[in-house]
Amino acid sequence: MEYLPIFLALLASVLFATAFRRFHLPWVLALISAGVVIGPGLNLVEVTPTLAFLSEIGLIFLMFMAGLETNVSSFKHFTANIAWLAIPNSLIPFGIGAGIGMAFGFDLVAALLLGAIFMSSSIAVI
Repeated sequence: MEYLPIFLALLASVLFATAFRRFHLPWVLALISAGVVIGPGLNLVEVTPTLAFLSEIGLIFLMFMAGLETNVSSFKHFTANIAWLAIPNSLIPFGIGAGIGMAFGFDLVAALLLGAIFMSSSIAVI
């Protein structure tokens, strides 16, 4: 019975990927949608330690696949545009995070660390 959640997750991912392929939607969106539907949506699957471990491996695989699809040579053409977007998108959250840290009475290092955390989460938007 321990393998039933894994089987349901695999079955849902295959069915959703097949359905999303017909509509020319990305397979990543299909996998995320399948997880939402069978997890919190319909409560068909309860998270077991094995399923949690496999989900962590799946997350690493997802990030690896996203990295493989990144074309680094295309950055040469968009360097100026990326810089104009990246600089304010990193400095503003850094300043806000450091300001929040100082407002709550953190010392300088902790406030700068909080600013770095804010900055790192905003860079993913780019």
